[in-house]
Order: sequence, then C-alpha cells, then structure tokens
Amino acid sequence: MAYSLVANIGAGLGVNGGTTGSINTTGADLIVVNVVGADVSLSLSDSKGNTYTPLTAQSRNSLISQLFYVQAPTVGSGHTFTVSASSIFAAIQVTAWSGSAASPFDVETGATGVSITSLQTGSLTPGQDNELLVTGLLFDHSNTVSIDLGFTISDQNNLNPGNSYGGAMAYLVETSAAAKNPNWSWSTGGTGCAPIAAFKAVAAAGPTLWSMSCL
Repeated sequence: MAYSLVANIGAGLGVNGGTTGSINTTGADLIVVNVVGADVSLSLSDSKGNTYTPLTAQSRNSLISQLFYVQAPTVGSGHTFTVSASSIFAAIQVTAWSGSAASPFDVETGATGVSITSLQTGSLTPGQDNELLVTGLLFDHSNTVSIDLGFTISDQNNLNPGNSYGGAMAYLVETSAAAKNPNWSWSTGGTGCAPIAAFKAVAAAGPTLWSMSCL
C-alpha cells in the first residue's frame, strides 16, 4: 500500500508558540510535524490528545528544526496543533498520511549551516521500497525556498520578524529504495537547519492462494 497525503497545514505561531488552524485528518495513520524556532524547551500537542515521538533536533546558532511523529493517532475533523514554549518564535508544518507500517520510523539524519544559500540534508537510504521521506527546514530569512530530487514542498512559512522564524516541509514517496540527499536552496545567505527521516509503509497484501481438491 502506497503512502497517500491526507491533509497538511503550516503556520507561523508566534513568540511563545501558538495553535494552527484546523484540518481534517480522517483516514490518516501517521502524522509528521516539523517545528522550527529558537532552541528552547518546547511542548508539542494537538486537539486529539496524541503523544508525539521527537526525532533528533538539528540545531545551529541557537535555532532548530525538529521532526516529530505519531503512528495510529486519533484523527478527525477540527484537528489543530499547538507548540508551547517561551521565546521560541515558532513556525510549524504538519502532514497527515495513510499507508504507514505499524512501527514506521526507519532512519534519520540532518545538517545545519550558517551564511549559506543552500543546504543538503545529508544522505539517507531507506531500508525498504515505498518509504515516505520527510524533510524539514528552518531558515532565518524571508526568501522563498526550493528543493530538488523530486521532493514536494507541502507548506512554507516565511520569516516574520519579531513573531516567527521561517520553516518548510517537503516529502517524497520513494517507490524503489535508494540513497537521497536533497538540497534546500534560497537566495540570501543565512542560517539553515534541515532534518530528514524515512518512514516504512505497510506491506502490500500478498496474493490469495486457493486450494482445490478433486473428489
């Protein structure tokens, strides 16, 4: 079964975090979240009471981009997402998916840089075919960002000075497992932080075997 995007949302949340607008996540079995902002202690929650597993934060110059996920979440209409922290200047990007394995997390890596106009995430090789690759990005400038290797940007929230840092999320469903090292790019030098993770898909159903006996 291939991954399918059910819903997505992005938002600049504010100095002390905040709450997104609502989306309908009905049918999703995996939610992946990217939180960007100042490197401070934060809490991620949602209106359905789900508990998120944090992956490794990519941090540089006291700024972070960090991926979180939950498998088999409670889903439905009116689904909102909240980041709580002091002086975080947060932005968030959320994608909800169907098609995940029961234990979906596979591998992760990431990269950071300063005074740069592009940033590769670091090479990542999924262990299986049909995995979902998700990468996040923090950027401390107001330019539109892009990404290569066939990744699709789900949401981008530009820098809002005094309110929130810039953030983006992109994804690729990789039919055949192979190493990927996507490159985020922009036009004005600044700080970048970019995690990437791969999530396993539910196994496709095998053929049904019928037996016949002769009388």
